[in-house]
Amino acid sequence: MTSLLSEKKSKTNTCDECGATVEPHEVEILGRTKVIRGTCKCVQEKWIKEEAERLRKSQVESIKKLFDHSRVGERFADCTFENWQETPGTKLAYAEAKDFIACFDDRLAKGDGLLFYGPVGTGKSHLAAAIVNALILERRSAIFQSVPELLSRLRATYSDRAKEREATLLRALEVAELVVLDDIGAEKWSEWVEEKLYSIIDSRYRAKKPLIITSNLTLDEMNKAVGFRAMDRLIEMCRLVEVKGESFRRQKARQRMKRIK
Repeated sequence: MTSLLSEKKSKTNTCDECGATVEPHEVEILGRTKVIRGTCKCVQEKWIKEEAERLRKSQVESIKKLFDHSRVGERFADCTFENWQETPGTKLAYAEAKDFIACFDDRLAKGDGLLFYGPVGTGKSHLAAAIVNALILERRSAIFQSVPELLSRLRATYSDRAKEREATLLRALEVAELVVLDDIGAEKWSEWVEEKLYSIIDSRYRAKKPLIITSNLTLDEMNKAVGFRAMDRLIEMCRLVEVKGESFRRQKARQRMKRIK
């Protein structure tokens, strides 16, 4: 007993990080009691944070390879909040997008997303891309993917010569900090399409991860396009933001015509 007490005293140490006294641990090995040096709680927490950050960076790199930033497309790769041009009916959408970035960690913790819907050409994709571009600059894992292209990629995995695996793509869409599904409803409906969209949306819902949706459809049209189950999830997960106004592209076309005349 005296020997054990002496050994415990000799293996009591002071933490180099916080200066706390760290008591040793007693463990049973093959019927004998051994005394091993303890590790301070602050050091353990530091190790956990460092490992979590290492895993996060690894995840970001893995997702970046699967959903390269080039998939945003040249038109949206340069979209920022600074080069956004407000038009009548888009002020609320811009404010919601800015708030989403400002409070992203809170949105991430709660799994709160956005659903931008409204007429063609009102800047919905620009705002969604601006959010993703801002997060990528912060080295966060964010995916921007047009729904028709995503479905095409998933179909391609069924080929014998496929370069990608469906499970790998779906896993990335589940674990990324943010996923943007751009132009939902543009794809031709089928039972397979409805099932895949539900699977992706439901995986985000279950993981409590934020999702941003853009669509040129009304809410009623979207309900028919993606199915009741998926729409029910989206209504719970996302703040509904109607983007009103006339197509920005049509406005620019009119201005060009005026200059020509």
